[in-house]
Amino acid sequence: MSQPKEKKKNGRPSTFSEALWLKLVELAQSGKTDIEIAKAANIPLSTLSYWKAKNDKFLEALKEAKSIADMMVEASLFQRACGYSHPAVKIFMARP
Repeated sequence: MSQPKEKKKNGRPSTFSEALWLKLVELAQSGKTDIEIAKAANIPLSTLSYWKAKNDKFLEALKEAKSIADMMVEASLFQRACGYSHPAVKIFMARP
C-alpha cells in the first residue's frame, strides 16, 4: 500500500504563536480596537480577521478581553452619570 501524499501548504508560514496570542489579548484588554491591535502587532487587519475566523478559542479570548474593557468603561460612565466627583487640585506658579 502506498502512503497518501501530504497536501502542500501554499504561502508563507503563519507568525501566530502563543506569545503573540497573549500580546493581542492584552491589547484587547486595554481597550484597543481591532485596527489598533493589528497596528501594534505590526500585522495587517486582514490577518487578524483571518486568525479570528480560523481559531474559535482565540476569537473567544479576544471577545472576553474586550468585554472586560467595556465593563470598565461602562462602570466609569455610570459613576460619572450618578454625580461621582473628586477634589480638584489646582497648581499655581508663583512669580519671582
